[in-house]
Amino acid sequence: MKVVVEGLNSDAIASGLDEEQIRADVELRLRKAGINVFDDSVGTAPFLYVNIGVVASENLRAFTVALSFNRIGTFPHGKDTMRLTAQVWSEASLHLRSGQNLRATTRDKLADFTDKFINDYLAANPKP
Repeated sequence: MKVVVEGLNSDAIASGLDEEQIRADVELRLRKAGINVFDDSVGTAPFLYVNIGVVASENLRAFTVALSFNRIGTFPHGKDTMRLTAQVWSEASLHLRSGQNLRATTRDKLADFTDKFINDYLAANPKP
């Protein structure tokens, strides 16, 4: 499976979030759970999509965390082949925070969602 992190907006970056760190956090949790993580140059492997958004004002910060697991299928269509992506699992939430440590709070919520995905994935795909 591949981990795809959506580009972060400027408020997320200003809050100390980093796409590579987010990817590394998620991949490490998946690997520790025994889930194979790899880079898919062909673009046909299932992927875990991570989207984090932040809106910050002077006194309040709002952030969203969304994870979705997607499968890609190819289907013959006349002389062509259609490639379709299907979302088969998702979790998302919106949070308001007045404190300064948005980075840690966001990464904690992402860890919670990743663990939930891992539990659901392993329940549906038990190891032999």
